[in-house]
Amino acid sequence: MIIARDQKLSSVFLILCLSQITISFNLAAVAAVIPSISRELGLSDLKVAHIIPHYLWAYGLGALIYAPLTRWFSIKRLLIAALLVFSITSLYCGITKSLNVLLIANIINGCAAASVVPLGLLTIGKHFDAEFRGRAVGLFFSSSFISALLGVLASGTIHWSFLFIIPSILGSISILIILLSNIPQISMPDGRVISYVKALVDRDVLRIFTFIFLMSFLYHGVYKWYGVYLDREYHFSQAMTSSLIFVTSVSGAFGQNFGGVMTDFKGRFFSVELGLGVLGVSTILLAGHYHVFYVAVILAMISAGWTVGHNGVSTVLTDFPDKYRAEMASLNSSVRFLSGGLGFYLSSFLIQKSFSLNFFVIGIMILALVPLIRFFLMRSSASGIDLQAEPKGV
Repeated sequence: MIIARDQKLSSVFLILCLSQITISFNLAAVAAVIPSISRELGLSDLKVAHIIPHYLWAYGLGALIYAPLTRWFSIKRLLIAALLVFSITSLYCGITKSLNVLLIANIINGCAAASVVPLGLLTIGKHFDAEFRGRAVGLFFSSSFISALLGVLASGTIHWSFLFIIPSILGSISILIILLSNIPQISMPDGRVISYVKALVDRDVLRIFTFIFLMSFLYHGVYKWYGVYLDREYHFSQAMTSSLIFVTSVSGAFGQNFGGVMTDFKGRFFSVELGLGVLGVSTILLAGHYHVFYVAVILAMISAGWTVGHNGVSTVLTDFPDKYRAEMASLNSSVRFLSGGLGFYLSSFLIQKSFSLNFFVIGIMILALVPLIRFFLMRSSASGIDLQAEPKGV
């Protein structure tokens, strides 16, 4: 798949994907092993599950740091510094036996991991041609899903501590590779003043981030509960739980790439509407109780629906003019993770009543968003990109 005509840009893209792989290894796997961590620490699974929103909130706030720093520091230097902090805190998470230490290290870990997506989207938006951006965004995020897939696969066979130790090792390797690279596109500061307030005053920007907030708020109230849900409702073993979440990672990787193609050839609106429609219907279906095969199918549909829609929205962000591109790259991660942490936290009140009620209510709310997609995204066409582009050859 062609994503750039310039060989140097291909090397940049590989570095971005490597960074994604490093920070994403345990993203889905941690949710899968919450029951195992809780049993080892002698604490309730709902209490241990607090590590999830703590990470999400730290990630969301951390994402706002990096775009302003590109005024003085190159993307290369920022990635090296962030990955160094990420590697150290990942190691602490892996060796501690204290929930408090795990929470603190995970907060710092989230702040560091937050560097990759905004810097990656900023680079793609600035250096990649519009006709290739959908596929570049798809591959960039699918590398995250592939890494998460491997992490989930590993979670069924290794001690949970290695889900943090392995990313620490990957981070060290990534730092070495970036240090040895000599690529001008990521080696110079941007020099631009970043203003989130000015960006959010723009109606187009505010609308799309309101939509991203709602999407992420609802989605994280579903998928971050998988580990606890499968343990409580089905009493599956750790290996079976990890296998089912592995299926979601495979489906997510497929959805990112399929969404990238649909976004480039069928238009941004089409991808978002298709993705949210599938996501809403499959979330409602999860409210039932099924044979393990159908559970796997529904979880796969949820993951594919989210990633197809996510690709369409993320590509719209890269389509915006240079004026707010850096701000939007950071706000994308910040809003998604802050709202995701809030969605996970608030959904816990419905979870205490029943998982079925939580999934049914959230599924209905997702479907209610579908008719509003064009309202939230339509005015973003002022960027000069046709969001309803007809299929074309590239």
